[in-house]
Amino acid sequence: MDGVIIKSESWSKINEDIHKVVSTCDTSQLYQYKQRKEPLHQRDVPTTRWMEIGRDQFTLNGSHYLIVVDYTSNFPEIAKLRGTTSKHVSDALKSIMTRFGIPKIVLSDNG
Repeated sequence: MDGVIIKSESWSKINEDIHKVVSTCDTSQLYQYKQRKEPLHQRDVPTTRWMEIGRDQFTLNGSHYLIVVDYTSNFPEIAKLRGTTSKHVSDALKSIMTRFGIPKIVLSDNG
């Protein structure tokens, strides 16, 4: 239930009630998600520019964007997306990589 928020004007404590039911339900406890969270690891700073990049998508004022950051210089590159399909994101990434080169590592949160 972590991260799930349900808003309901007619049932103001719905999240608390769901948490109570799930935490006391034998079946829910038996099948609950058991994979533990991985600890954060400090990554080494790459020695060459554009060798390792991070990418993410965000929305601002109703428009969709792709941000790509070089992990050596922290230089951000932002591209406005025509849409959020994999083709739109892929086209934006190709455009950026045409200018800066193809990195060895691309990190993403799968967004």
